[in-house]
Amino acid sequence: MAAVSAMFCVVVGYTWVFQKLADPLDATRLHLEQFPGSSSQDKAALPIYAFATRPLVPSRSQNDHGRQPPLVSNPQTKQRLGFDEVYVINLPHRVDRYQTMLLLTDFLGVTARFTRAVTPDTMGHIPPYSRRAPTMSPHRLACWRSHMNVYAEIVRQNHTQALILEDDVDFDLGLPHEGPQMLAALPSNWDIFFLGHCSLTEGQGALVNLALGLYVADAPFCAHGYAVSHKGARKLLHLLSTAATALDFHLIGLIRAGWVKAYSANPPRIIQPRDPTNPSDIPESTQLPPNQVLRRSARKALHVWAHQEGPIEAHRL
Repeated sequence: MAAVSAMFCVVVGYTWVFQKLADPLDATRLHLEQFPGSSSQDKAALPIYAFATRPLVPSRSQNDHGRQPPLVSNPQTKQRLGFDEVYVINLPHRVDRYQTMLLLTDFLGVTARFTRAVTPDTMGHIPPYSRRAPTMSPHRLACWRSHMNVYAEIVRQNHTQALILEDDVDFDLGLPHEGPQMLAALPSNWDIFFLGHCSLTEGQGALVNLALGLYVADAPFCAHGYAVSHKGARKLLHLLSTAATALDFHLIGLIRAGWVKAYSANPPRIIQPRDPTNPSDIPESTQLPPNQVLRRSARKALHVWAHQEGPIEAHRL
């Protein structure tokens, strides 16, 4: 899924900037190249030229799913992977995913905050925008609103940096160790860091750190596992306010226009596995590419631990 503080901003006089950019928002074309099964309607994803923002409702902690599965790790040893907060966007009716993600993050020794995802019925008023892509279905708009709400919370809480996860991801077992190392290796001016993506072209940008596989991002499709700095959250609240096209398309457009500083991990450390019994909650989503496979899957390690005796630490790296 695929897929905000009270702030009023009006930016005028920037039209000339776009005239100097050579097709910066070409994420749709790249998407069609990497995902041949995409609908031809995705060609209608449009560039973003208007920047009026409005107050958005902050996300809320999720604690109303009833009885939770028992914890399997020591809360005293939990961490946030080097971030101020780890947010998991979860649809209220997907209790199954909530419980799986709760158990998975606990298995890794990670503290996460669950935030309620928006649905087409609960997303409220979406300001009209004349150049909004016709592919922006109610489900895609709800995904956009869900992520915008988390950006708002990052700003409201004055977080320096936060990780944003969707509720159907898997992690590399090494992430608890590599996460803080990757953050320390990033340039200080970063806005977005894609620990997860579903692009086949990432890793071709400028190299930042060979040992950790860090690169300047180019077209990091999907938004299931990425970090945002405080500065980045403020930028995204402003630059994404039009909801002009699918969230990841829009982010790629901003990256290619040079308006946000973005980096990615390759291979990705967070993936979004799908199977027929657990499809995307966005019906328009396309099939994912073959890089959505982890060498050291946390979900698989959790399954092994659940069927064997011994301490949980023996199944971590």
